Amino acid sequence: MNALPDDTRRMIDKLVVVTPTATARSCLAWNHDYEKVLKRGISDIRREAVNKLDTLDPFNPEDKVEKAAFLKAVILVCDAIVRYAGRYAGLAEQLAEEEQSAKRKAELLEIARICRKVPEHPADTFHEAIQSQWIIQTVSRLEQRIGGTVGNGRIDQYFFPYFEKDLKEKRLTEDEALELLESLWIGMAKNVEIYTAPGQFSYTDGYAHWEATTIGGVTRDGKDATNALSYLMLKSKREFPLNYPDLAARIHAQTPEPFLHAVAETIKEGTGFPKLFFDEEIIPLFLAKGAEVEEANDYCICGCTEAKMINRDAVTTGCAWTNLGAVVEMTLNDGRLKIFGDEQIG
Repeated sequence: MNALPDDTRRMIDKLVVVTPTATARSCLAWNHDYEKVLKRGISDIRREAVNKLDTLDPFNPEDKVEKAAFLKAVILVCDAIVRYAGRYAGLAEQLAEEEQSAKRKAELLEIARICRKVPEHPADTFHEAIQSQWIIQTVSRLEQRIGGTVGNGRIDQYFFPYFEKDLKEKRLTEDEALELLESLWIGMAKNVEIYTAPGQFSYTDGYAHWEATTIGGVTRDGKDATNALSYLMLKSKREFPLNYPDLAARIHAQTPEPFLHAVAETIKEGTGFPKLFFDEEIIPLFLAKGAEVEEANDYCICGCTEAKMINRDAVTTGCAWTNLGAVVEMTLNDGRLKIFGDEQIG
């Protein structure tokens, strides 16, 4: 903003003909590698960063200035995430001590146990996986003005092994899994984007946060990826009264007929979900741009409609909004806006 010429900055700052969004949006929209956290835990990621930091050459400027700073930041964030989860564990334990209901007391103690374990360590159950994912997501929301467009990635892929294992071992029912997922959606809905400019307060009233959540598509080796959790996600979307999550379905030539039917039934609800993305169009485009087949097959949706590859696509510069009403008014009034009097702006 400060680098712009004075007259341009005035058009943005005072006259609101153009509204920049890049600074506020930070990374605009991205999806974390939740699977990495679920499988390895934050402590293992921290250990990797420490090991890499120890092997840097202190006499190499790139190592000392760029890589060292990045790795120190990774370690700092890892420590913060574990402490953050620990604070929730402590709160749950405190509430459990005051709780009169035996059922609720047991729930609070289980929450405390899980928050002591994840995301610091790998998840072993569906409940632990959901809690781990949510804490990682929440930490990013603290960076992105509380709301933010923090994507959920291919949720039916990285959660499925925990879901399947828990069902098989009779530790979980589909209804209980649905309740855990919908607790995640409520968590998203509670977050609100906060703007500093008074004129922008109304912008987020009832507005979605674009927590893109991808189901369906193909696996990294090109086979159909649809599973029981894909259908459960669609069921949740038909039942759940909020606009969360922002659901996207990947469709391809081998998509099972029952999944297409479930998608159509969900669209018929009239809420605008799920959005449809076609693998036969998107995957070849990634390949043409130099992607490996496995990572192109594993793409997910984030933000509104951005197709991205985990650990390959991340930062996107936020676009600006143009006040088209002001443009029309200036066109009809020799470059003037009535609200600013006789001054010729454009």
